[in-house]
Amino acid sequence: MQANIKKIKKQNWQTTDSTPDLTRWWDKPALKALFIQLTSALLTWVLLNLSLALLGTDETVPALLWIMTQSIIAPVFARILKQEVWWLCIHFAFPIAVFLTLRLELSNNVYLIAFLVSLGFFWSSFSGRVPYYPSHKPVWDQVLNLLPPGKPLKMIDIGSGLGGLVLYAARQNPTLDVVGIETAPLIWAYSRLRAALTRSKAHFILGNYDKLDLGDYDVVFAYLSPAAMPGLMKKSHAQMRNGTMFISHEFPFPDLPATLVIEYGDDTRPSYVYHM
Repeated sequence: MQANIKKIKKQNWQTTDSTPDLTRWWDKPALKALFIQLTSALLTWVLLNLSLALLGTDETVPALLWIMTQSIIAPVFARILKQEVWWLCIHFAFPIAVFLTLRLELSNNVYLIAFLVSLGFFWSSFSGRVPYYPSHKPVWDQVLNLLPPGKPLKMIDIGSGLGGLVLYAARQNPTLDVVGIETAPLIWAYSRLRAALTRSKAHFILGNYDKLDLGDYDVVFAYLSPAAMPGLMKKSHAQMRNGTMFISHEFPFPDLPATLVIEYGDDTRPSYVYHM
């Protein structure tokens, strides 16, 4: 597939400090979600009991009515607090899922295993504001086309997911030292297993990219979320060397024009290239 590459004027890195401080509990999405569910449960209790009092009845609130009411209140509350759209779906489904699992009377071990598996897959969503977004081969090809042929470079994919780009780049470009970093333990383990089974020279790190020094890399690729981009913009500007390149698929840096914009000509979102 032929991509359309647009050149943009040189970037101006003077930006406002819009980076969310994720050390504050309120900016932790999982804690905010817990607060929303607890508050929604309280609001549901108040609303339904007030309704019964106004009707003058001593009947108890039906469990199904309680669950459906909370499933409506929680997403509305989450939207007011500006959580991402995918969190709204979680807030809607969570009370229903709890109700159904309680009705099934499953063993406590089932809940523990389900929780640990979910944590292993979606740790980046709970600990940050980065859901799993997989990139695809057309994007990988364009990333490799941006690299000078035959030049040994060091590249990292931050939020490498199942390792598709990292493994593909290592296979297609033998001179490339390519690394992926992922926070979700099970996804990281799967990518490590893929590398071992295919005898790939690609490396995978379990950890948070906030701890990395981006100055160690010639090329940085990211496919994260809009919430991560302000912090990444500051981090890349502070740490990356002159002549290096930052590539973000779908989500640009806020208020900073890219050096190049790659449009793919189908439903694939554009990629944004920033030359340091």
